Amino acid sequence: MNWWRGLWLVGMPSGTGLMYTVSTGHVIERAYHNVYPLLAADTAVVAAAMAAVFVVRALTAAQRRRGDV
Repeated sequence: MNWWRGLWLVGMPSGTGLMYTVSTGHVIERAYHNVYPLLAADTAVVAAAMAAVFVVRALTAAQRRRGDV
């Protein structure tokens, strides 16, 4: 769970979220000229999703060992 939270916190200040307060043209220009922060944000999202998969697997395994499932 800590990995997922850490990756989420890393992605927050990058400014590559889904909501923008600037014009559409500026967003498109940024995507073409400043691609590395976007790639870093995408990598963080994929890594967070992968960490979530491992968290769910670990929790499920722990529940099965205890006989909760």
